[in-house]
Amino acid sequence: MNRMRAISLSVKAFGPYWGQQTVNFNELGEESIFLITGPTGAGKTTIFDAICYALYGRASGSDRDQDSLRSHFATMDDQTEVQFHFALNQKEYVVTRSPKQYKKKERGEGYTDDPPKAILYEIKNGEKLLLYSRIKEVNETLEGKLGFDYEQFRKMILIPQGEFRKLISENSKEREAVLQNIFHTYFYERMTDQLKTESRTLKDKIAFIEQSIEQELRKIDWTNTVPEEADTIPIILKKLTDEITETKKLDANESIKKSEQQKVVQKMQQALQDGKLLEEKYKQKEKLELEQKELKEREISITETKEKIKAATSASKVFPFEEQMKARKKEWMDEEEGLQKQQDLVSRLQNKYETISASYNDQLQQEDTRNQLKEAISKEKQQLEYVNLYANLQKETMEIAKERNELNKKLTNTENNIVDIDRDLDKADAMLESEQEVTKQYYDMKEKCEQASTIINELKSFDTENKKLNTLRKNYKQIEITFQRKQNELRSLREEYRKLEIAQKEEYAVVLAGQLEHGKPCPVCGSVEHPFKAASPDHSVDTNLMETTEQKLHQQERAVEEFQKTYVDSKSEGQSQRLLVDKLEEEIKGKITNFDQIDNDRTINEWNERYKKILEKRDILYKQISKIQSIKTNKTALKAKKEKVKQTFDQFSKNYQTIHEKLVKYETRLIELKKNIPDHVTDPIKFQMEISNKEQAYNKLINTWEKLKKDYQDTREKMQKEKTILEEKQKTKKRANDNYTKQENLFTQQVESCGFSSIEKYQLASLTEGEQYTLEKKVEAYEKRLEELTYTLKTLVQDIQEKGRPDILKLENELHVKQTELDQISEQLQLLRIKMKSDEQIHQSISNQLEKQQELEKDFYTIGDLADLAHGNNSLKLSFERYVLASFLDEIILQANLRLDRMSDHRYQLIRSGQVAKRGAQSGLDLEVLDHHTGQQRSVKTLSGGEGFKASLSLALGLADVVQTHAGGIQLDTLFIDEGFGTLDEESLQQAIDCLKDLQQSNRLLGIISHVPHLKNEIHAKLQITPSHNGSKFGFQFGQI
Repeated sequence: MNRMRAISLSVKAFGPYWGQQTVNFNELGEESIFLITGPTGAGKTTIFDAICYALYGRASGSDRDQDSLRSHFATMDDQTEVQFHFALNQKEYVVTRSPKQYKKKERGEGYTDDPPKAILYEIKNGEKLLLYSRIKEVNETLEGKLGFDYEQFRKMILIPQGEFRKLISENSKEREAVLQNIFHTYFYERMTDQLKTESRTLKDKIAFIEQSIEQELRKIDWTNTVPEEADTIPIILKKLTDEITETKKLDANESIKKSEQQKVVQKMQQALQDGKLLEEKYKQKEKLELEQKELKEREISITETKEKIKAATSASKVFPFEEQMKARKKEWMDEEEGLQKQQDLVSRLQNKYETISASYNDQLQQEDTRNQLKEAISKEKQQLEYVNLYANLQKETMEIAKERNELNKKLTNTENNIVDIDRDLDKADAMLESEQEVTKQYYDMKEKCEQASTIINELKSFDTENKKLNTLRKNYKQIEITFQRKQNELRSLREEYRKLEIAQKEEYAVVLAGQLEHGKPCPVCGSVEHPFKAASPDHSVDTNLMETTEQKLHQQERAVEEFQKTYVDSKSEGQSQRLLVDKLEEEIKGKITNFDQIDNDRTINEWNERYKKILEKRDILYKQISKIQSIKTNKTALKAKKEKVKQTFDQFSKNYQTIHEKLVKYETRLIELKKNIPDHVTDPIKFQMEISNKEQAYNKLINTWEKLKKDYQDTREKMQKEKTILEEKQKTKKRANDNYTKQENLFTQQVESCGFSSIEKYQLASLTEGEQYTLEKKVEAYEKRLEELTYTLKTLVQDIQEKGRPDILKLENELHVKQTELDQISEQLQLLRIKMKSDEQIHQSISNQLEKQQELEKDFYTIGDLADLAHGNNSLKLSFERYVLASFLDEIILQANLRLDRMSDHRYQLIRSGQVAKRGAQSGLDLEVLDHHTGQQRSVKTLSGGEGFKASLSLALGLADVVQTHAGGIQLDTLFIDEGFGTLDEESLQQAIDCLKDLQQSNRLLGIISHVPHLKNEIHAKLQITPSHNGSKFGFQFGQI
């Protein structure tokens, strides 16, 4: 087993200790128990505070603030520090820690804040090896190696003043909180809540499905089968199947009626269609005859148009000659214009050639000047090579020097950046210490927020559904009144129609009586005697009135039947809504004890305010968590940044050394090269510019000469070419003039040959192709339409000469009657199919929901039982979390009884009570003690002060053993007990000391903080603490005092 043992502890300016105080636990030798003694307030418990602070950065008690641990005796120049040397897993470690405090400024006067620090070393071969120097890394490493968090460590190492009696004296609920805090069993509580939530959700879903099925059943309009109240859902589904089957039979019968009626209607529709076609022919004949008359009136105008087309045809033969004449004239004018432009161009070229010739002769005489300048440039270029080499080397040297200076600045900035990153990492570690506590508070608040939100939603849902119920009740009353009124109207119509029928029968009787003859039998009763013949009524029955009344009666019957469905639906919907409201009210009362639906608005407002406050707290915690996550992310980024900056710093250092060596070499070479530059060149750059200027001047002279030669040659050649073109254009102009004169004569001859006495008459007769084409098409369309009309009229007369003109209105009325009958059949068929479709949909819906309900009930039976069992709704009244805690408590009791048996001289034994709690309380964590002297079990609260101390001490030692076992097998070989022995008598005290001495067998180190004189005589090793006006001091003493 891995073991943890204290070796030494050193404090400075810590608590009541001013000067540096060191205790070496190795001085105890074979002594495993030592007494920590001294006056009250001298600093006995501070010893353990120092150990806790060194390992976790926190003191041993919640009422001790680690930031106030600095000694009040210390001056501003004294630095508070705690150093703890301990062995763990056969290795030795030293942790040094100091709180936030003031320190002297390194420069100037005054003081500045010194942040908290933590450093962890490993001791190897007598030397300190640094492991970590940042608070967060030190905390995580120590907690990981020890296997305990702060709460577990302080529960196992220190049994503080009176606190260890809580496991004995506290009630079951408070004992649960203590064990929860030690063993971190909140996970089981959350799992129980999750099961409860899932169970409630499944239950609500099942109830919703049941309500949905009830609503579906109310939608069914039973006509053939009526279900009974005792029928189950499967039986009702079977009856609904029978209802659908009967509806299908009615549908088949109505379909046959509709098919027969459709044939009658189709026949009449065909007769109406034939009649409309014949009527259309009559109307078409009349229209065509009118159009034929209009065409004959246009005959003279068409004849004139034909003569105009004939003259235009003759003119079209002359038109090509006219176009040729115009084309030749245009060619002649274009040649005239081109000749003039060419003469101007030749004149300009002649003037340009004379100017260029003069310049060409001047430049030809400057050939010697250009050659002399070229030789001078060549000579200076040879000297420029040395100058350029010097200038380039000088530039490179300056760039290298600049680069070295920049690298020096980067080195300084990078070094400062590393210091800043370390400071930021320390700040992040300090801010992340509260992460676990804030996270737990956030999830607790989030759960409260969800619970409050659920209650608010249920209250709002209740309010909405209750208002809907009230609205439905008002609507139902209105619908009920309307339904009764319609029924009364129906009864009135039936009575009126019945009276009309009676009156009609009386009229039939009068007609029959008028046909009776004496001695002949009556066709109704057979009697030959007719003493009382029916007399004529005062008023005859109006057949139209009777038919109208019958129609109104049928309409009112349909209206009542349709409104009856609305009435039933309204009633069904109201009943469903009332069940829903009652269910919601019942659920709310289960969560809100004094819920009153009358004050629902006030309740909603109260819960909204409560939810708002909870939400604000949750949001504040969420922001804190987000900030912590941001700090963690920033910390990771800072670590990566620091590593990267370190690499950059190393690379900068290497680059700086390389560039410095290179600069020295370049400066040496530059000095040597300076000696080879000619004396008259004082400025290499200026010398290079002079050479460049000369080259530019020379190139300018050469370019001017070359350009002038080219312009001279080009101008002379172009002038010769353009003169040749001018001569050719003069000849072309003469030919174009001759061609125009010839074509003009041909045009005049063609005008005369086509029968035109003058050119003006030819021009009047001329038409464009489009105009002539339009006129021709107009004549053609006229003749074609006239021919079509003649043929069509002849055909129409033949078609209708043997058929009379039909009466369309009569045919339409007859068709309307039959169509109305067909519509009535179709309407009835549609109602049957709507009902059949609705019933099938309801059947399918109920079947699906029933199947889903069975699946949910299967899940609910499992999850609901688990939720009840985990929540403690079982015969033992033991929740899942309490079951786990009870297991831990059993282990603790087992270890505690090993010590209590000896300390009580085999009298007492601790037992976890198996009694079931009353009044809704939870069981499983109650403690009892078995008194072997009486053989009876009784509550641990009945133990006396001394007996209670023995039981509490046993439980504390057992708790330490169990926690160590569950923390990974690390055994803490150092234990402190703070007070409590004063309640023991002499015999009990000796028994407790003997039991504690048994710890020597496991090589444990036990420190007892007490003022009991007997302990000073029994325990030879004492850590004596002596207070003074300069602070307390401590040191080991051995033997009796």
